[in-house]
Amino acid sequence: MLLPRFLAGPLAYVSPPVIRVFARIFYRRAEYFYLCPVARRRNEDCEALAAYIGCLFKEKTKTFTAISHGIYPKPGHGSLENFLICWEAPIAITVWLNDEPVLGLGVEFRGNILCIRQLQGATGVRLPRTLYLWPRIFIQGCFEFAADAGIKSVRLYRAHTSLAYEHPSVEPREGQTREEAKREVQKRMRKRYDDTATELGFTMKKHWGERLVAPQTANSSEPVTLQRA
Repeated sequence: MLLPRFLAGPLAYVSPPVIRVFARIFYRRAEYFYLCPVARRRNEDCEALAAYIGCLFKEKTKTFTAISHGIYPKPGHGSLENFLICWEAPIAITVWLNDEPVLGLGVEFRGNILCIRQLQGATGVRLPRTLYLWPRIFIQGCFEFAADAGIKSVRLYRAHTSLAYEHPSVEPREGQTREEAKREVQKRMRKRYDDTATELGFTMKKHWGERLVAPQTANSSEPVTLQRA
């Protein structure tokens, strides 16, 4: 990925890995210039998506207290969630348990495709057993919304596309090196994104998995179900 000329000089003596990080952040922030206006125009869709997801989580646990959504103009910690989640997508949907922001879904609309960029949990939170497969609950909600809204497909981006993949925020355990802690986080991310997409039948590509949405018929009241491939 090429850097803009005005950055090439100042970063001439910076290591290549750091330059790649700066380049990815610059590119991602540039994407927000067209993704955010799209999100604002589709705010009703954002509200509907949040409602679908809220219903699913409410069915799973009595600790559910609220679902919220916001649109952020750039990547970073969101004020609506008490700065506990660092967002990488303009549309931020948060599940609140016991009045605390606990789980987050970051999405964006690209044409007629609903793109899942982030499946994020707040640090240090213990979840009830019924939410062990919480990423799938988010994805289920996305498909149910997409089926009713006429969305063509759902796309789940792979772990390595996350800004946090190469440089995650880690706190090594006693006796554990920082590099070991980093690899542990990356393994969890690959399981959450890549493995989940594969198990749910997404067609895997270099940067994402994608699965077509079966539209709901007019007389169908059955929820969309996702089966393992």
